[in-house]
Amino acid sequence: MRGGRHGAGPRDGAFAQPAVSPARARAQYSLPWTMRPAVAPTLARLDSSMSFSTPGFTAVTLLTGGYAFVPGTLGLYGRAGVVHQTPATGAAATVVSNPIVFGLYTPLVAPGWRLTVFAGVALPVGGGGGDSADPNSLRTVRSGIPARSAMDNALFAVNYITPTAGVGAAFIRYGLTAQAEVTVLQLIRVRGESRDADAMRTNFTAGLHLGYLLLPWLTASAEFHYQHWLHNPSLDPSATAPAGKPRGQATVELGVRANLPLSDTVLARPGISFGLPLGGPMDTDAYRILHLDLPVVF
Repeated sequence: MRGGRHGAGPRDGAFAQPAVSPARARAQYSLPWTMRPAVAPTLARLDSSMSFSTPGFTAVTLLTGGYAFVPGTLGLYGRAGVVHQTPATGAAATVVSNPIVFGLYTPLVAPGWRLTVFAGVALPVGGGGGDSADPNSLRTVRSGIPARSAMDNALFAVNYITPTAGVGAAFIRYGLTAQAEVTVLQLIRVRGESRDADAMRTNFTAGLHLGYLLLPWLTASAEFHYQHWLHNPSLDPSATAPAGKPRGQATVELGVRANLPLSDTVLARPGISFGLPLGGPMDTDAYRILHLDLPVVF
């Protein structure tokens, strides 16, 4: 009989759900836009942030790659990029950013919960650094800071070596991702004394990401960022400095991401987002940021 001998019922597993491939399982996590991942992946990622503002147009294109020695838990990564600026006045220029090398430790600490630990160092070899560098090159590489929502400052501080460390947590379950992080960057000047007055600077960044898997192939998300200079003597000790440079800047980013399995284990996650400042100098300069992202997770 169909139910098995003596009509005892279906065989074990007859009603079992089909196994979810590793690629589909990865789609349950909403990959952030500018924040770091909360699940250490093996990945290759190309993304470009394009800012439109009163100072002009800036495009920052970054390449990130890395390997997870313990899949989902421990990985080592590198990132570097190119900054192009067409200013409202003056000559356009294209400059290479500092590279950064960093590690991620993202253990599962409870059902649905991950701890995120980050440590890295940005190396002061980007274009526009030093006392004799072309001023247009230095202006161009610095324009990458607001174009990346002031969250990747170490890449664009080309006169500083920047050790950085951070911690965070993420809840990932039922297609929902809620992730938070904080990071401290310690900038140490190694060149360009005539261009950067501060021998030491300390920067703080924080982020909150909320994402939801609307469909197996589509994720929607929102991301909030905040950065604050804890120590930067060249800024006025009060809340704002001359030339309208407050110590803090907040931004928000809204976007959608596709989840496209290329195989059972490889997932392409192309996405597009739009960023806006929440007050601060970026609001004064009418920044609008379009972010195109193409990560491939293995």
